[in-house]
Amino acid sequence: MQNPEPLARLTVFSLFDLIGYRMKILEHPESHIVKLDDGSTWQIFPGDIDHTLSWLPTTELRLFEMNDGLASHALINSDDGTRVRVRPQGEQWPEEKVEDVLKQG
Repeated sequence: MQNPEPLARLTVFSLFDLIGYRMKILEHPESHIVKLDDGSTWQIFPGDIDHTLSWLPTTELRLFEMNDGLASHALINSDDGTRVRVRPQGEQWPEEKVEDVLKQG
């Protein structure tokens, strides 16, 4: 009897990977900067700033790692599911990719 085909490769996710870590906004002093209640500060991708206009201090955000070549993470609004791409404060955005994405609209 032949060995059955190997099962499709399974990726093990932690609970954090599946649901994200839920945080509240501590400060949102500038349209492109947000500080969360865990003390982390994030730069919001310029093309996503419009999604932050409805954020309130009570807005619950989930942080996910994404590494799409543009942003390292995404913040997802738990209320409406909108997503903004972010990088830790101080990290440089890849200028060429930013320009390409903003040109595409």
